[in-house]
Amino acid sequence: MARLALSDSVLLVVTLYVKQSNYPAEIRGVFVLIALIGFEGLVFANFTHASEMLVQRHDEGVHLKNLLFAVTIAEIGIKLMLLLTSLLPAFGLKLYSQLTLHFSAPICIVLTVLFNAAVETNGQFITKADPVFTIINSAIIFIVALPALQNSVRIFLYEVPKGFQVDEFKKEINIEFPKATCDHFHVYKKHGSNTFDAFLCITYRCSMDDPQWDRKAQIDITKMQEKIRSLLVKAGGKSITVQPFIVDENNPVAWNHCLNDDCPKKSCCQTLTENNSLP
Repeated sequence: MARLALSDSVLLVVTLYVKQSNYPAEIRGVFVLIALIGFEGLVFANFTHASEMLVQRHDEGVHLKNLLFAVTIAEIGIKLMLLLTSLLPAFGLKLYSQLTLHFSAPICIVLTVLFNAAVETNGQFITKADPVFTIINSAIIFIVALPALQNSVRIFLYEVPKGFQVDEFKKEINIEFPKATCDHFHVYKKHGSNTFDAFLCITYRCSMDDPQWDRKAQIDITKMQEKIRSLLVKAGGKSITVQPFIVDENNPVAWNHCLNDDCPKKSCCQTLTENNSLP
């Protein structure tokens, strides 16, 4: 069971270090996710090892019980200080789940050592109780830690902000700017916050027969970008990228935003090119 408590201590040390670091939020999230995956692996290893010990024990029992008791008491004290100072990592869990995750193993160790001292039978009690409590505790901790793992893995699963209607926003852009069409609109919720990033591909149509077409296009596109950014920032957007593509409404094939001849054969570019080639 000492290994189980040590696994949680390692998780706390890694998480606290990452939390106090200057890494970007996304990088910190990756480190926490790796730590949680490693923690779940160690918990499972403790479970299988305890199961094996219950059937056939290969060692002579628990050594240095007094030292184990003292170290565990110190561990509980440190974790209580972290909890009272709000430094104990929550991992998106409720309070009772946090207490179970961080305190169940050391408390079981303390109780086991105390019971062993009370009913001393040459160490036989702790030898039999240790694998049983480890199996039960490992199963509980493994289940409790699963929501924390789920909360952390969301950094790789970009989500559209709740209530954000992408298709409706594209229609509004097309109505607001008759010369423009929103062909692609990708919006991703930022991990751990209510903000989001957005990337838009806008096709702007103009008549290049007009000598002033480039200046007029620049003015219209600038207004369009400012308007779109303003609307998205008010909705919670943080990083907004508006990529314009200019096409000649009289000769739409003249302007091609593809990088090479094979690009239009791709699925997204093929659709966009067909739309731009419409008269």
